[in-house]
Amino acid sequence: MTEIAEFAKSVPDLPIIVNHVGGVSRVGIYADKDDEIIPKWREGITALAANPNVTMKLGGLGIPRVLDSGGTQGKYPSDQKN
Repeated sequence: MTEIAEFAKSVPDLPIIVNHVGGVSRVGIYADKDDEIIPKWREGITALAANPNVTMKLGGLGIPRVLDSGGTQGKYPSDQKN
């Protein structure tokens, strides 16, 4: 995300929308690596926040490791088949 922040700074009149809280991944090869991933994500979010032309969408916030190998699939009403 630091690259996106640098780009946003170079084009201040261009609106930029970042989806899914910056897309921090905590599944697959990134599972159990929060000590590595979260500081980089936090650094990127902080860099993005310095740019008034960047908007952050918060979709998916609060859903724990969606569809990970631990099997969160089917725990939400929209996933159930009637």
